Amino acid sequence: QSGRTIAQLGDNPSVFELPPGEYQVSARLGPYSESARVNLRVAAGQTTGQTLNIATGVLTVSVARSRGKTLSPVAAVDLMRDDKVVASTRSAPARFEISAGTYDVRITLTSRQQHLARGYTVEAARTVQRAVEVPAAVVQVSVTGKRYSASVRPFVEVVEARDYRFVASYPNSPATFQLLPGDYVARVRERGRVAASKAFRVAAGDDLSVAVSVP
Repeated sequence: QSGRTIAQLGDNPSVFELPPGEYQVSARLGPYSESARVNLRVAAGQTTGQTLNIATGVLTVSVARSRGKTLSPVAAVDLMRDDKVVASTRSAPARFEISAGTYDVRITLTSRQQHLARGYTVEAARTVQRAVEVPAAVVQVSVTGKRYSASVRPFVEVVEARDYRFVASYPNSPATFQLLPGDYVARVRERGRVAASKAFRVAAGDDLSVAVSVP
């Protein structure tokens, strides 16, 4: 009833002696593959049996940008259940061997922005292949200015245009960012101050070039 774990055993079958009450039981194979939790009522002086199915299935997730464009470099893919991360990978395609159930897939871009795709069902002993389309754009910010050269690289940051909330930064020109649709500002910082900036808008699937000139 409290939601806390009160007993664990590694035997099969596992036998627990418990006070009367309402419980949930589950079995786990490895750190992430947990069977569905089953409600169980324990009565005084009685023995109650429950069979749990721990059989796993395989979910493979291919990630691409809008319009069928490739997402490069490969994004981090988290598998989630009940808003908790149960497995993560950065492989392409992402492959998870997990217990049967319904999961969400969270894609994290290099800018740390995230896209969530919900409702991927895994069946025991079956391989399920799914594709996730992320409405991401690739934006290259190029900086021009007399003091910048191959050996002197600018510090470029991207912030949201609405409230100037920080999104991502990269010390190079061009600086490449993966961004979700929205309005942004590219800024070049020198000694902590903003030396130049340029506003731009991103749409799903864009390949965008932004030029910032530093006086």
